[in-house]
Amino acid sequence: MEKILKYPLALVLAAVLTFSAVALAECGSGSPSSGSGVTVKSEDTNQGIDQDVSIEKTALIDIPEASVAADSVSFENDNLCVNLTLTNKTSKPIQVNAGTLGFSVNYINNYMVSDGYLHEELEPNESTTEKISFSTAELRALGIQQVGEIGLGLEIKNNQTSSDYSHVNYDQICQQIATIKTNKIDSVDMNADTYPEAINNPGFLSLMGVSMVKFNGEGGFDQNGINIKSIALLKNTDEELTVFVEIQNNTDKLVGAQASDVTIDGEMAYEGNWTGVAVAPHKIGLLDINLDDISNMMSNQTNDKDENSHLDNVKTVGIEFSVRDEKRNTIVSPTELEFSF
Repeated sequence: MEKILKYPLALVLAAVLTFSAVALAECGSGSPSSGSGVTVKSEDTNQGIDQDVSIEKTALIDIPEASVAADSVSFENDNLCVNLTLTNKTSKPIQVNAGTLGFSVNYINNYMVSDGYLHEELEPNESTTEKISFSTAELRALGIQQVGEIGLGLEIKNNQTSSDYSHVNYDQICQQIATIKTNKIDSVDMNADTYPEAINNPGFLSLMGVSMVKFNGEGGFDQNGINIKSIALLKNTDEELTVFVEIQNNTDKLVGAQASDVTIDGEMAYEGNWTGVAVAPHKIGLLDINLDDISNMMSNQTNDKDENSHLDNVKTVGIEFSVRDEKRNTIVSPTELEFSF
């Protein structure tokens, strides 16, 4: 995967807006999470999510060098957990990854998600079991109530140290998006756009500690199979503002959407690449633009302590929007977009 897709998928309201900084517990695994840092006050984050979910054992990757199988799913510690069996069939060390910055393309139903991190090193001919997790708070933020399909962006790489210990060979063996279908697949509308309903639910926003400043369900951009479905401006309890751009990929290609050259009320706030999101074929991703982060960066550069004061009445946010596929072919040429609030 080219660098165009090497973006953290900061999709969730709580994760991106840093509504709070408490990470949810993992599914009994010591692995770090690349996903949500969420505090959902005291309520049950599983509320509204159907937990009667099961899968048949599914071979995700089965090649001469290695195999990855999904054995079962469960709900633990406010996470949807996927139980995997990883097998190294070679006489050399390998590593199996998912949800990493290099290939962060996990999804649930039709939405890209930031969770599902895995980094496991396997010795020659070793087989082991691992759990990866998806925050139920993230699923709720996307309006997901039933899990019908889980997509994992899996990578298998060499992990062999050279004879003189001068370097490690991380050559890629395999990289692909693998799909797990659950017992709910026939009852889930895989084309449903559930995020706008969740983001406009006052009770849910209150639970997450945010308020809606402005929502526009007409994104106004549709080009070469890339559709901006909605724009939202939200504020957290610390008065921080973040713009969410909902992007639908209607192509058959894995793409990376990029936001650059951010303007606030017509003035250049950040020049260069600011943020991006990878979106799998026929899936939806959220591009986030944290205005306070941009303003803080500006104030540090100008020594202006009141740089954020103008955000109280922000009227427009502009970006240069571009999209490329995984081979860095241009899908959408750099295009200036302006969102009015």
